[in-house]
Amino acid sequence: MEIPSTHEGNKILANFMGYEYIPFNNPDGLKPGWWKKNASPKTRAIAYAHREKGGFGIYLGRHHTCLKYHIDWNILMSVYFKFRKMDVAYEITSKGIRIYDHMEFDGKWGVWSERDEETGEVHGNIIYDAWRAAIFYVQYYNNLNNKK
Repeated sequence: MEIPSTHEGNKILANFMGYEYIPFNNPDGLKPGWWKKNASPKTRAIAYAHREKGGFGIYLGRHHTCLKYHIDWNILMSVYFKFRKMDVAYEITSKGIRIYDHMEFDGKWGVWSERDEETGEVHGNIIYDAWRAAIFYVQYYNNLNNKK
């Protein structure tokens, strides 16, 4: 699977977590940015007023660059908590990360850290591997559900 750009990967995860992007020039007069889907106008107004304090999990930010799944463990772990609620298992080891649901596991699914063949040294970092694995699983999940 091809690794998406940081912005594209973060957008995939935000959509999976139930957020939608409201563009600046939207016809409904809504505040632009990443919002929890189906939030009422009153809830949006309160969240926007408190955006500096995190927006109560309803508002993620104005731009795609505000999405921080790739660098913030707290935000990324919310994706893994959702996996857990979906009965999706994951393993994080020194070799990398494997995510699978019990019905589809074939032993090959996962994202493994890149290693130098000669030295065995790991390239990259664990949050990048966890971010990448989450994106790959969400893409797999979305493709599976779009076929139904």
